[in-house]
Amino acid sequence: MSMSPEEKNRIIERLRLESDLRKELQSEQEPKKRSRFAWVESKLGILIVGALVSGVLVPIFQYTQETIKWRRQNRYENVKYRVGIMRDGIKEFVFVHEFNAEAYELARPLLENPVISQKDVDDYNQQQFELQSKRFQQNAKFASLLIYFPETKRGNLRQTYNDYLASVQVFMGQIKTAAGIRSELLKKPSESAAEQLRKQFQEIQTQLDGAISKLNQQYEEVLQLMKVLIGESENESENYM
Repeated sequence: MSMSPEEKNRIIERLRLESDLRKELQSEQEPKKRSRFAWVESKLGILIVGALVSGVLVPIFQYTQETIKWRRQNRYENVKYRVGIMRDGIKEFVFVHEFNAEAYELARPLLENPVISQKDVDDYNQQQFELQSKRFQQNAKFASLLIYFPETKRGNLRQTYNDYLASVQVFMGQIKTAAGIRSELLKKPSESAAEQLRKQFQEIQTQLDGAISKLNQQYEEVLQLMKVLIGESENESENYM
């Protein structure tokens, strides 16, 4: 018995519906593919992420911040310590310069008194020897503090100080020469020799006046340079606060 076209169409339509329904049921039964990080959206995932942040990332951040703070504090303390030493350097340099005045005062009787004795010369030589020893010790003490000044400008400070020391040596040599002339005059040389010694003595006195002025000027140059370097270091320490 043959089927009519209408019956065939109904059968085909039914088969198509059954096929679509079967596919739909099959797709619902298959597990859905999940995103690689889909677990993060779950309650457990949120708990794990929270624990990770609070237990690992936050401590790392806090440690980093504390490390930075510790380093800044160390730098501040280091600069503060160096500034303190540099200030001590100014005090020690003042003591260095005071020896020049002390040396002149020690020689003043020989430089200014019209009449002196051999005892005056002997006393001066002894005291001058002791003064030189103390002066060298003070120079060394101050020089040891120069290392605490900023390295980039330390060379300029050291050179300025060495120029000052060179002038000090000239000054001390002039005083020694003047004292030696007075000592020679005590030996009652010939009139011509005595006249020549007196002329040399007057020249030395004039040179001493110029040497003192130059020393004071160079002293101020060293002092002002030290103050500038200390001020720069103090500004540097404020950057770490």
